[in-house]
Amino acid sequence: MKPSELLREAARRSVEYSRRRRRAADALHGQAHASAPDDEVRLALDTSLVTVPPSPGLRSPRLDGAWIAEAHPDVAQRAIDEGERIIGGFLRPFTGDPVAFEWPIAWRTDWVSGREWRLEHFTKLQTFYWDDSDIRRVWEFNRLQHTVALGRAWCVTGDERYPEAFARHFASWCEANPIEMGPNWSNAMEAGIRVSNLIVAFHLMRDSKIATIIRERFVRTAIEHGRFIADNLEVTHRVTSNHYLCDLAGLLFIGLAMPDLPPSKSWIDFAWPRFLAEVRKQVHPDGVDYEASTAYHRFVLEIVLSVVLLAREAGRMIPADVWRRLEDMCVAQAAMLRPDGTLPLLGDSDDGRFIVWGERPAVDCAYLLSVAAVCFDNAGFKSGELSDEAIWLFGRDGDVAWRAMTAPETRRASTVFPDGGIVSMCGEDTFLLIDVGGHGISGRGSHDHNDALSFDLYTNGRTLLTDPGTYVYTADPVWRDRFRQTRWHNTIEIDGEEISPFPPGAIFALGADPGPRILSWTTDEAKEVLIADHRGYARLRHPVTHKRTFRLHNSGIVDIIDDLSGSAIHDFALSFTVDDRCRIAVPGVAGPVAAGDPGLHEIPVDAVVVHFEDLTTGESIAKIEVKCDRDLSFAVEERFVSRSYGHKNPAIGLTWSGRARFPLHLEATVYPACEFRPSRGSN
Repeated sequence: MKPSELLREAARRSVEYSRRRRRAADALHGQAHASAPDDEVRLALDTSLVTVPPSPGLRSPRLDGAWIAEAHPDVAQRAIDEGERIIGGFLRPFTGDPVAFEWPIAWRTDWVSGREWRLEHFTKLQTFYWDDSDIRRVWEFNRLQHTVALGRAWCVTGDERYPEAFARHFASWCEANPIEMGPNWSNAMEAGIRVSNLIVAFHLMRDSKIATIIRERFVRTAIEHGRFIADNLEVTHRVTSNHYLCDLAGLLFIGLAMPDLPPSKSWIDFAWPRFLAEVRKQVHPDGVDYEASTAYHRFVLEIVLSVVLLAREAGRMIPADVWRRLEDMCVAQAAMLRPDGTLPLLGDSDDGRFIVWGERPAVDCAYLLSVAAVCFDNAGFKSGELSDEAIWLFGRDGDVAWRAMTAPETRRASTVFPDGGIVSMCGEDTFLLIDVGGHGISGRGSHDHNDALSFDLYTNGRTLLTDPGTYVYTADPVWRDRFRQTRWHNTIEIDGEEISPFPPGAIFALGADPGPRILSWTTDEAKEVLIADHRGYARLRHPVTHKRTFRLHNSGIVDIIDDLSGSAIHDFALSFTVDDRCRIAVPGVAGPVAAGDPGLHEIPVDAVVVHFEDLTTGESIAKIEVKCDRDLSFAVEERFVSRSYGHKNPAIGLTWSGRARFPLHLEATVYPACEFRPSRGSN
């Protein structure tokens, strides 16, 4: 940092420290600083308390819901099923199995470890215990996103049991989480997500009998959330992230959706220009979020889309450049998806969502394509069926617009996103998503992994080589680093070193940026070729530059060619992580090998060709052949793959390694099953 930047940051921290001490002192005297003033609550209650719809498809929630029930009964049934499960005593954390809860709900307890966070002022609260407990699990329930599900169920049925359940959950939450006390007030981001979902749920059920009964408590809670967010904005001079974006989104949801609240205008005036500035800052000109994570790209896209749709309903003009940036985010999201609509999890993923309009697996992101098609009236996004999310957001008019669109007949085009550091290479039935970007958030790397020049490969209708995902954050620092280490990604490790060292004790940071670069991108009638490099190993005593060439042939064959510069002797390891739904077969070894097999490490070290088969059916998928002009050793390792936060599945890692004097040249070629006759006994 420059001296002037250091001074500004020191001044900001000094002011924030003083403010935190003041808030803690207020709490000791029985008055939280963010408590809603009684006069503001009374003024709001004296109005009609209008709620602005969050999207054009929900201007008359009960009528819009009745249309959905008639025109899309399957969508309505899914809303009902979700609402019934909640009434029956089950909440679904992240995208895993539903979890049964007792009444009253233990809002401050991690349901996995059993740890309960103390009810003390957030300025004195211990957030992380560095054991098997995880406050992220606590926050997930307390985002209250399930209240929107109750609202959707009421919209399609008019059954008052859903608003009554909402009122019970809302009252229980308020009683267990007094303002500024406990883990659910530990940061403004959680408050921003929570209040946005509460407002959407209240709007959906505004014509129910229960809305009048909870009116006062709801107004007070909305004001308290707004005051808390405004007091605790997550912003520094150098770094802002999705946290600050959520802070501003929370203020805007309160201000824009509830204009009758006395502080609403001031919160809009404060948050709107800053939100627009953050979109321009946090989203690269090519449309990719700047945190170096595909999952956080989806999360930020949901935040921006939700605020923009609400702002339009509230009569705000959306600047043309921000509207284009949002559409570019959708273009980037579409390019990131595999042909089956799932998302390769490059970088961190904690299943984070903003407003949830339908349950689906964390990696299922195809719903965003139909949302984008209707939102931007762009048939280029049309693929598959109209999603539940698009139906709820855009209603009857969106349905008509969708049906009038003609889906493109041409194959998906390969795309380079030079600012975001993402390249998608698309063949007839082969897809690669390649990471050629540096550490996110201006080099901090908070949600990045050691995956420079790594890739995700889909071929022959399946994911073959994959990114391992994230698994957990603070619940287990060892596993946290395991999932973001170089060895578990589809790239090369030199001398047993990480591409970027892990700073001690910093699970949301990485060392020096390896500086990946796209050197060239060429296409012709037969193939597409990407050449890139990174200098993460330039810090070694004998520096090494890793250059990698990807060639995608029209036949679906993929070449991954690695050139390692240098003049000294180094250890090297070319590593691939196999998707957990595949098994392998190695020439000379009897029978296929799957994750967890007892003979996992008994494969001969001279094997260089591996066949891949579907774990369930045994169907041949592809084979990979690795060549090098030096001696190679081959090993099969136990690894894990995580497609949802908190869950990990056993998988297989393949490593070709050796020790040699550099420069070094390796070639790996992946042949889809249609390009060879699979034979377990020969190459």
